[in-house]
Amino acid sequence: MTAVSPTARQHERERERHRGRRKHRVRGKVVQQRNGKKAARQIRDEIEDYWRPKTRGDCLYGPRPCPYSGCPYHLAVDVTRTGNLLVNFPDLESWEIPETCALDVADRGGETLERCGELMNFTRERCRQVQNIALAKIANGPSAPMLRAYLEASIETENRDDN
Repeated sequence: MTAVSPTARQHERERERHRGRRKHRVRGKVVQQRNGKKAARQIRDEIEDYWRPKTRGDCLYGPRPCPYSGCPYHLAVDVTRTGNLLVNFPDLESWEIPETCALDVADRGGETLERCGELMNFTRERCRQVQNIALAKIANGPSAPMLRAYLEASIETENRDDN
């Protein structure tokens, strides 16, 4: 039997305590498209036979967790730029995902980067990167002048109300 130094035992206990706090996170898995347009057309034809909500009003009071994984606001599956599917929670069934609709999350108001990471199965740093990309697109987009005018008008209104 080998003797273990007190500092090594203390280090091991600290490591175990830290490991217990860390959440086990399974990365999303990419499902590559196999037959390209032919398969997509076949899937689209099959899906069109089923009713799905078309607007936020149609799904606002719908069942939760949301059963419509083909919706662009569903948090279980994303479509990449190349057309592949990204399954965000490969280790969970759709009813086990904490939130299934991004619009429900947006209706509740702001979320922290940590919480957004949990909802989308990202790290907090990746959420920050996505946030910066989105803000840059908004700031440089075609509706940026209208958005700036709206924000300036709302700030002026708040300043008048405060005085």
